[in-house]
Amino acid sequence: MSKSKKRVKTKTVPEKPSKIEEPISDKITNILSQSLRLFWEEVKNSYRGKFFILFALFMVAPMMIILLVYGITQYPLYFNQVQISLFLNGIYLENGAIQTFRDVFAQLMGVGFRSFGFATLWYTGIPISAVTALLTCGIIASERDKGTLPIFVSKPVYRTQIVLTKFFAFAFTSLILTAAVFYTIYFVLAFSILAPLGILSEGLSFTIYAANNMIIITWIFILTVGSLTMLISSIVNRPLIAGVISIMYLLMVYLLSRIITMFLGSAGGSLVYLDPSSLANSILNVNIDVIGYYRALWAIYSSPTGGAFSSLLLGQQIDPTVAGTILISILLITIVAACIITEKREVK
Repeated sequence: MSKSKKRVKTKTVPEKPSKIEEPISDKITNILSQSLRLFWEEVKNSYRGKFFILFALFMVAPMMIILLVYGITQYPLYFNQVQISLFLNGIYLENGAIQTFRDVFAQLMGVGFRSFGFATLWYTGIPISAVTALLTCGIIASERDKGTLPIFVSKPVYRTQIVLTKFFAFAFTSLILTAAVFYTIYFVLAFSILAPLGILSEGLSFTIYAANNMIIITWIFILTVGSLTMLISSIVNRPLIAGVISIMYLLMVYLLSRIITMFLGSAGGSLVYLDPSSLANSILNVNIDVIGYYRALWAIYSSPTGGAFSSLLLGQQIDPTVAGTILISILLITIVAACIITEKREVK
């Protein structure tokens, strides 16, 4: 008896076409173009925000006060100083017109160890820090709070892209605003003092660096405050909480670094290395005045007002090279940390 053989039907599964990987150069180009579009959208949306308007007002208001006071009361004094220096020492010599004009600009901006520091204490102090914290506290936390971060992630876009494009948009707009404020004051001073004396071109050529340094250092300070707030924003879910924590931290290190230094001196002043304001002011005081660091430090403690009072206003002075290294390190480390936390954290 013959056994019937069972026929086994085999299904032929069609081979899936192999996925063609996108060349790395094209992938990088697409990421850059996508980031550029996101960046530009953030720039266009930023100036409509209420916190950016508040930031702009806080930047412009002191500038208007400085120019108003200068035009009403200080112009004759500063003009006579530069004119006398031009008559006695010429244009380029030590204590000449150009050097005096540079010192006048530093004095007007409150920069240097011999100045009270209204502009410095404002632009690299708590007022601008607080508004910057409010402006950047929602870079990540607001997207998570509104539930829009998962929508971004569902699209072919990296979370790091979102963080960096938002931060770079803030950096771009804050740079334009900072430059507009400081250049306005500088050029008003130059055209009102140097132009009547016939040395405008020489003065601009040899003193524009002072305005540039002030813009760059103040801008880096603003970015450092923004990066610290952005790091906190990547950890918490509510932008308001991120802003409050950031302001409390900045206020604590700002005040404690000065109070501890006043009572304990350099032995208790290590907190200044965590204070962006003290770091930025230490760089400004030396780089604008262009005087020796230790000579300027001696001028504080030998001043008639007393070393303790001067230290309370200016905080413990740090070597400007060390201060610049620490400030930029804080900026870079906090940006990288915020990107890593946002990239790895589960989006609920």
